[in-house]
Amino acid sequence: MNDEDVVEPPAGVGPHEGKELDLMLAGTKPLAVFSEDVPDLGLIPREQFAPYVEDGTFISREEKYVVLMQGHAPLEVTCVYYATPDQAWRIDLLHQLYLSIHQNIRPYTDCVDQEIGELLGYTELEIAKFLAWSKRPR
Repeated sequence: MNDEDVVEPPAGVGPHEGKELDLMLAGTKPLAVFSEDVPDLGLIPREQFAPYVEDGTFISREEKYVVLMQGHAPLEVTCVYYATPDQAWRIDLLHQLYLSIHQNIRPYTDCVDQEIGELLGYTELEIAKFLAWSKRPR
């Protein structure tokens, strides 16, 4: 895939990349998750979130798991979840969902995308727009 193959989603269709901290501080995003291949590639903004974890504004949880892909070697991934304390339950649900799809226990479907979107705090309209955009001809 080259740069011409990457099509940015239209306005109103996430992602929140680069805006997670601001959205969480504004109270409009209850959960953010960052992932990267192990070893640490520096993609997780731990330093940006650290002061807010230290003062109790957010909680964080780091998990490592293996992604199983047919025809590929298993891939170890690190996920770091950040949530407001009253929304910590979202971390468990999202982590279990990621495990189930990445270990081939549950197929990746629109329903999964919808659940992920809901847990991350996207609106119904944003999720619907994302699902429609993701089905576009490529």
